[in-house]
Amino acid sequence: MQTLLEPLLQKEFLKNIFSWFQNHGRQDMAWRKTRDPYAIMVSEFMLQQTTVGTVKPYFDRFLGKFPTLETLAGGELNEVLALWSGLGYYARGRNLWAAAREITAKHAGRIPREFEKLQKLPGVGPYIAGALSTIAFNEPAPVLDGNITRVMLRILAIEDDVKLKAVQVILRKAAFDLSVQAKRLEERFKTLEKMGGPRSLSLALMDLGATVCLPRNPACEICPVAIHCLARRFGRQNSIPIPGEKAERPTVRRLYAVISRKGAWLMGQRPKEGLFGGLWEFPGFDVPSGEEPIPFLERGVFKETGVPIRVKESVTAFEHQLTHRIYAVRPFIAEISHRAGRWRLKAKGEIYEKFRWIAPAAISRHGISAITKRILAESKVEPGD
Repeated sequence: MQTLLEPLLQKEFLKNIFSWFQNHGRQDMAWRKTRDPYAIMVSEFMLQQTTVGTVKPYFDRFLGKFPTLETLAGGELNEVLALWSGLGYYARGRNLWAAAREITAKHAGRIPREFEKLQKLPGVGPYIAGALSTIAFNEPAPVLDGNITRVMLRILAIEDDVKLKAVQVILRKAAFDLSVQAKRLEERFKTLEKMGGPRSLSLALMDLGATVCLPRNPACEICPVAIHCLARRFGRQNSIPIPGEKAERPTVRRLYAVISRKGAWLMGQRPKEGLFGGLWEFPGFDVPSGEEPIPFLERGVFKETGVPIRVKESVTAFEHQLTHRIYAVRPFIAEISHRAGRWRLKAKGEIYEKFRWIAPAAISRHGISAITKRILAESKVEPGD
């Protein structure tokens, strides 16, 4: 049985999908309208595990502040994280900043176009390397995001776990072979606009997965490459990909103290590596089972920051979901306890790299997490005197 791994079918597949892409591709995104490798790199970092609609305003604001790779490399990490606040997965922002600095230092400010060199940059794995090679430079490379992977699994009727090494090898080969064929077709038919090369192939496959080859109930009747899809031929399009096992996420109780003094809030900065790396937040602690929250929080704040506090009232509790855990967040408004006598704010603690009293007007200049934003919204209090 012929499959998409064979060159003759690849050419027919490409002609069909390129024709469809010209008429139905999503062309309304700012990063689709540019060939600037830097802007495309920013978009690819932001789009990891985040929807297009969420990314659009962040992309525009980010390029407004850092319009070139040089400006990003010369900026401060805190500025980057401030612009990233609310977008989540903050390691992406840290890695994007680090990659810009490395490109400036080691590649004369030019983003490499080679797949292998790109993978050596901070935060750049096989997917982003492939996306930059193809979309920014129109060079052949394997590109496998979630949408493209689903399309390829169905086209090839692969019913094994996508995490298996053998499956990954097949998918990478199929994706790379198609990309090479796309480049050849583009060079052969330079006068035909629909022959878009590796760039158009990557974008077309992404769009096909996002709009037609959906996770559930794929629209096979309007798919431009349905004739090549073995899953559809065997009636397996609704069972491929096979669902992976979902790991149970533990729920962690987390307490925060909203402490104010002289019109500013006490906040700590997380270490650059690790969860919420480099972000500023109210002093917060994971509370062990069996501990009374208020005494635990008062002791924890004093031990970590050197500031003696007295909890005054609670703020509305809420859940914050991460990929690997669920936080049951319970914030409290607290005041400095004057019964403790003289005290001094520590320069750093065991959890936080540094502490700072931050006025409300300065909050936007600091990278803060979605949890911190939610606490600010829920507490609805101004820092006191």
